[in-house]
Amino acid sequence: MKYSLSTLSTAIALLATPLSTVIAANLEQTHPDIIAYAIATHDSNSDGKLQGDEAQKAAEVIIQELDKDNSGQLSFTEFQRYFLRKDMIEVDSNGDGVISRSEISNIESDDEGTVGEYTRMDANNDGEITFDEYFLVEAMDEEFIEQVEQQYELVDANEDGNLSSIEVSNALQQLGEQAEDEE
Repeated sequence: MKYSLSTLSTAIALLATPLSTVIAANLEQTHPDIIAYAIATHDSNSDGKLQGDEAQKAAEVIIQELDKDNSGQLSFTEFQRYFLRKDMIEVDSNGDGVISRSEISNIESDDEGTVGEYTRMDANNDGEITFDEYFLVEAMDEEFIEQVEQQYELVDANEDGNLSSIEVSNALQQLGEQAEDEE
């Protein structure tokens, strides 16, 4: 599985038209791709990129939603959980927050071990994989950790091990520039 912030440039292009503002107790549940949601809802001039104030406001939404320990910054684990939740949602076709046996059997993969890997995640053998079960297995995957660490280090400009709203804002602005360069 490949995880990359650069894939967000695709989300920017797809979400060039701002979404209507949604008031929800939990944005992550309503909008599983909170970064794409923040970009789409704060791109006030619909140019597919965020500048200054737009990027700062979007960064604040992202940090508020992903910052589970309320530190005002994103730790590596919080950043990692975002990518894992996004990945899990791709398999959770009915959106109920768990991966069922039927969703596992619907996985199309060239890798014969994929179904077995998902089955192994079901720690309590109840036929469903919760996010916590998914996290325990995937968070130990060396390839995944390396990919997320690379992205995290790119955003963590001051190398303090936490992502501030300024760092997230700068990253959002760079994503817009990259999307423009790719056109």
